[in-house]
Amino acid sequence: MLEFKNLKELMQKMSNEDVCRSYMEEMRWQGAPFCPHCNSTKPYRLKDGKTFRCSNKGCRKNFTVTVGTVFENSKVKLSTWMAAIYLCTAHKKGVSSLQLSRDLGITQKTAWFVLHRVRLIMSDPAPAPMENIVEVDETYVGGKFANMNRGRRKKYQEQCIDNKTAVMGFVERDGKGRLTVIGESSFKDVVRQNVNKKATVMTDSHLG
Repeated sequence: MLEFKNLKELMQKMSNEDVCRSYMEEMRWQGAPFCPHCNSTKPYRLKDGKTFRCSNKGCRKNFTVTVGTVFENSKVKLSTWMAAIYLCTAHKKGVSSLQLSRDLGITQKTAWFVLHRVRLIMSDPAPAPMENIVEVDETYVGGKFANMNRGRRKKYQEQCIDNKTAVMGFVERDGKGRLTVIGESSFKDVVRQNVNKKATVMTDSHLG
């Protein structure tokens, strides 16, 4: 697996589509491609260099390394995807679709699409409970009433809706961090869902 110290180094190594595709094939199959439709381990490469065909008589389907990934059927070049992934993970505070569009020379609409797909592959669909020492704290996220337009502000006030969303953060010592929307659950329930029973929870004096 290649490691990139900066964007310039990434762009030099991922200079064209063939290099990016070869890198993805090595990352996904480690030199032993298999059919994603039937898991046959003996596909063969077609003349175009990027498409494989399953040798299983009951399958015989064509596929590429992008099948089953966020890159499948995307018109965005793989080199652009690679650069987008690097930019999204290199900035501590994230990157906006407008900034990404300027950095990569793509439209804001395309950058928004790419950004959401990158965030999707960065998420953990079934995170394991945190262990050892876990630091926990909550905050409320949302815009100020003064910054809302008149119609939206009136809607919140008439329906007595709070424009703030309660979010709880978890940080495992020498480990990963996690943010969870509290919603209608109690603070204790959210902690129980995200922290192992044997873990030590460090927090402030909030009664929750």
